[in-house]
Amino acid sequence: MSTLRTFTLTLLAGLCAALSCSTARADLFIPYGNPEFDQRDAHRLSGNVGLGYDSKYICRGMAMQDGDSDSTIPFSAVGQYVLGGKYAVAGGVGASFQTGKGLRHLREGYPFCDEFTGIIEFAYRHSPYKTLAAGYQLTHGGLPGMMNHHAGNTSERFPLFNGKKAEEHSLVIDYHHDHAGWMKGFFWDSRLQYSLRWVSGWWFSNTFGYKYAYSDRTDIVLCATWDASMNYFDGHHANTNGTQGYGIRLCAPTMVTEHLRLTPQVGLQFIGNGAKAANRREGAVYRDTTLLLGLSAAYVF
Repeated sequence: MSTLRTFTLTLLAGLCAALSCSTARADLFIPYGNPEFDQRDAHRLSGNVGLGYDSKYICRGMAMQDGDSDSTIPFSAVGQYVLGGKYAVAGGVGASFQTGKGLRHLREGYPFCDEFTGIIEFAYRHSPYKTLAAGYQLTHGGLPGMMNHHAGNTSERFPLFNGKKAEEHSLVIDYHHDHAGWMKGFFWDSRLQYSLRWVSGWWFSNTFGYKYAYSDRTDIVLCATWDASMNYFDGHHANTNGTQGYGIRLCAPTMVTEHLRLTPQVGLQFIGNGAKAANRREGAVYRDTTLLLGLSAAYVF
């Protein structure tokens, strides 16, 4: 590697690590495009366990004005078990700890709390470049929990679906596509999500990006993400349906050792018209523009 390339990579990683941030997302996405998920051997378990530091909690394109959502500590453990051939079972758990509350899980009288997410999916690899998965996701806390906290009635027959809990139950369909040929390096991730309890409705998330192999250990990834809702918010909510947010990200995942990956990130997040409606109705609920910086470390297996 040339001296110039080494200096450029060091500068990028050093800047992101020094300013400390990444993008904490409310939903848990199985990274089917990562090398550790490119496994076809039957009965093979692979995945990663990661921990990081984010300058801001981001939920479906929205960054809240509330300072409690600054400086978060995200954790995730995701993996897949190959059943054989093109089929696999994938899943994981994740959390976003809001350090602005002094690591207290729930502030009395305020349902915005640390977020915990679990997901289980059945994945079908249509080709070496395309993966389709469907499953179930449970989110407790965070912005989805706060939105669902007062939306339903308590169910005595089904205590799991309790309207007094700050949680959301969803069905999800995920699609990952690595382009080939003249578009090699480009990728597309898409999610269709239907929330069952307590606020029901649709969420859409689409990410389109480009991954450049900077070296045998480091990739440079640039991507853009768009988040939107449909039939989720009603007249009782401050938000309206439509685009909730969109943003751009630049990251440099680097395999420091065979099993340790460091990922510095930098990005910009903008709210859409759906979230802007809340700012017009309720005042400063969401930030119009947010600078995102961060660093994460993951053990890959």
